[in-house]
Amino acid sequence: MELTEEQRKELQLFIDKWKQEIPDEEIYFSFNGHGHLRYINANDVGLVRFGVKNIEAALSDKKYINISGEYLGENWIKQEEEDLSIHYIEKINKDIGLYIESRGVNKKAAVRNGKLIGPLIIAILFAVPTFFIYLFIFWLNH
Repeated sequence: MELTEEQRKELQLFIDKWKQEIPDEEIYFSFNGHGHLRYINANDVGLVRFGVKNIEAALSDKKYINISGEYLGENWIKQEEEDLSIHYIEKINKDIGLYIESRGVNKKAAVRNGKLIGPLIIAILFAVPTFFIYLFIFWLNH
């Protein structure tokens, strides 16, 4: 489903209204993480403002929309560490069914290949030292 021009205008008014109603000083929103987990710390208005940012991203024609990180695009987002922040919202609007299918195929292929590659790597790890041990013993006997 694509947004109609009327829906786009309505959402743009919504974005403009909420951006003006919530001053940056009242917002707390930051990305954080522990280990491989990444999470958001935010107060209520911070989450509302992030929701408004997502609507703004939906209305944009850009594929990648800067949130925080390398660029100073959004000053109200506090960033604890560069490697823990989320930098982009990637928009996938065209051929979404094909995109989902291709990800499913890739996942199946990775699982199938993973079952084959794991034992193969273990076999190689054992084969190489065994071969050199065999050569050493052969050399000692002759």
